[in-house]
Amino acid sequence: MRISPILRDCKALTVVDLSHNRLDDPEIIEIFSDMLSLRVLCLTGNPVIRKIKFYRNNFTIKCKHLTYLDDRPVFPQDRAAAEAWAVGGVEAEMETRRKWREEEHNRLTKCAFAVLNFKKRMQNTDKKVEELDQFYKDKKEGDFIKPIEDLHDIACLEEEIRNIPDKLSSDSSDDECSLRESGGTKRNLEQDDNNQSTKQKKLNNENNQFLEEYK
Repeated sequence: MRISPILRDCKALTVVDLSHNRLDDPEIIEIFSDMLSLRVLCLTGNPVIRKIKFYRNNFTIKCKHLTYLDDRPVFPQDRAAAEAWAVGGVEAEMETRRKWREEEHNRLTKCAFAVLNFKKRMQNTDKKVEELDQFYKDKKEGDFIKPIEDLHDIACLEEEIRNIPDKLSSDSSDDECSLRESGGTKRNLEQDDNNQSTKQKKLNNENNQFLEEYK
């Protein structure tokens, strides 16, 4: 049975299913090759399949955008093999398929190694995180220096430094009484007072410098 002439004018078709229509004219391949939008073609159960030698290769070459023929997809490697067959015959087709299989194997191998390397890096990262966490857990209270966080802390620090001279004066009075009770002379007391006054002035200067640095 020949194909209907009407089909020759349907060049915008993308899917054609003419399975089990007793089509037997090999010339129908030329009709389908003119359908530039054809993506899916099904001719299952038609005698024409047996009459066209190298049926799949010929249809793959003629129909440039065909992605599905009968019950199987037309993969990129199938198209490459068909084009090689058209140039160099069966041997060229087999060589092209071998190269595609080898490239696919290499691609999958690289992907597998990439996954393994990524998994290994993640394991190393997890290990480092655990070690860091354990490091901080092992630290006791007071091992870390707490920084001055705000102006309130600085104000408290200034107040504490200002109170140091008063404390020193109190300590000096206690020392003076102790010296008198132990029989110290007036000269020794005056000398101690002078020394204490000098130390106090020096300490006050250091405190003022310290406060200037924090302001």
